[in-house]
Amino acid sequence: MGWLKRVLFCSFVIGGLVMGGCRPPFGSAWDSWVIPPNLPPEISNTLNDLRNIAKEETSQTFFSPDYIIYKDTQKIYAIPSQESGLPYLEDTDDDALINRAIVEIYNNKNNLAVNGIIFLKGGSYYIDDTIRLKINSSDIANISIIGSPVNYSQLIWVGNSSVNMIEMGEGVLKNLYIKVNASENTVSQAISCFMNSSLVTIKLENIIIDMQNVGDGISFDADTDQSGDFILKNVKIFNPKTFSFDVNLSYRQNVYFQDCYFEDDCIFSIGDFNESICSIKNSRMSKIKIAETTTSSGRKLYLNFENCFFPTDFISFNNYEGKLYINFSRCFFHGTTDFHTIDLTGVIAYLNFVDCFFDNLSNYGIKFDNSLSQMSIIRIKNCFNFSDENNPVYRDVGRFAPYSNSYAGNGVIIYDDKFAFSRYITDGSTGTFDLCRLPAGTKVKRVVTFCEETFDGSITIDIGISSDTDGFLPNSSIGKNEGDFSGGEDDELGALLWDGTNSHKREYINGDEYVIQATVGTNDASSGSLAVLIEFDKLYK
Repeated sequence: MGWLKRVLFCSFVIGGLVMGGCRPPFGSAWDSWVIPPNLPPEISNTLNDLRNIAKEETSQTFFSPDYIIYKDTQKIYAIPSQESGLPYLEDTDDDALINRAIVEIYNNKNNLAVNGIIFLKGGSYYIDDTIRLKINSSDIANISIIGSPVNYSQLIWVGNSSVNMIEMGEGVLKNLYIKVNASENTVSQAISCFMNSSLVTIKLENIIIDMQNVGDGISFDADTDQSGDFILKNVKIFNPKTFSFDVNLSYRQNVYFQDCYFEDDCIFSIGDFNESICSIKNSRMSKIKIAETTTSSGRKLYLNFENCFFPTDFISFNNYEGKLYINFSRCFFHGTTDFHTIDLTGVIAYLNFVDCFFDNLSNYGIKFDNSLSQMSIIRIKNCFNFSDENNPVYRDVGRFAPYSNSYAGNGVIIYDDKFAFSRYITDGSTGTFDLCRLPAGTKVKRVVTFCEETFDGSITIDIGISSDTDGFLPNSSIGKNEGDFSGGEDDELGALLWDGTNSHKREYINGDEYVIQATVGTNDASSGSLAVLIEFDKLYK
């Protein structure tokens, strides 16, 4: 006699619902279930499906559901496990029943709700009110909703109010397809996550979200001084109104994304005393925005991207103060504009690009935009730019773009630990322009220039340091016509790099941090561009 027949037979013998004793012959994670009367006959097939799913899932998760939620053409049902002591529920309103099941689990476990799980059988569930895994602002239920891994359970928004579809705290959402029914519907965002206690985990896995451009994707927030993990695995967000995700990091909350797809802005909002680590792997990222929620220069943010794809301009900052550490490893940057832009105004940035590729960019790979008012270091190693193959002059990976059309910034770009790159573009003014700032102990071996655009008037440019303005490359050695390459011959170099008396090469090292400058004297030119490459042997003491 099959397990379902045994359960039904025991029910018949005792003349009522199975309340104990008879158990199906499979794992303890799926002990016998209360089988309410008058359910549609398909329930037997449902339980058979659940048995097979249980065998597959139990070894991978803490899969021991308190409720199975099942729906037919007339009603939605919540079937409790025998051990839970929970009541059987039914309703005609999908989100009302799901919320009732959550509250029953929450109350049944004395508001602790440790590992409460709802299994949502594959099918379409229409909701017009928030599913509240977060019971209230102070108590968050650790309740998870798991959909069918074979046929994603669909949560379809049909409401017209500016609320969130799901609000959750600690717990898991898995195997769900969340979507807005039509563009005329109104909703705030798909999932709002909030962490109000330490050492907890919020995990979203195998989730597809389609917002029809009427609502946003996922937000994450936490109370101050609360630490924990926010994990997204195989999460895909399509057609958000403004952002795919907005992660508000206020302390030591760690973010782990893997195998994800984001179609719009990816926002990291940074609060006080932040030392968060964000690891993102094998994901498609749209534009990354890093913004601060309060003013504090003591914050730090660590971002690690591995095997990621960036289709558009990918980093911008909004009044961010503090230190930023970003590593890009084996990433692919593909664009439809001239270049990818990183705006580093006011940021102390340490950026590392290793084994990266740039393609379909009509100019160069990365533009580090605006003046670097703080010291920043950008390291580029084993990177390739396949942009604009007919114009190899612009096929370098990274450049400092001019600020106010004349100023390249106080930072350094390091190529393969050997080269720093900057540039000067005239705007007709004279004076001293900082090309890049080098840390203490950097040994400069050579400075060369390449004229990218002919200067259309007379101009004098010397390259050196404040105490020796032409010490690296004097004006007499610098070509001002497009295509001119200067500094390749030792005797073209300035006195800091060439001993003219004894005719031998020198190297310059300074024990303190110093700035390489372009000093512009006479300047009747309204246009012209000079690329500057600094070769060095050592970066730190």
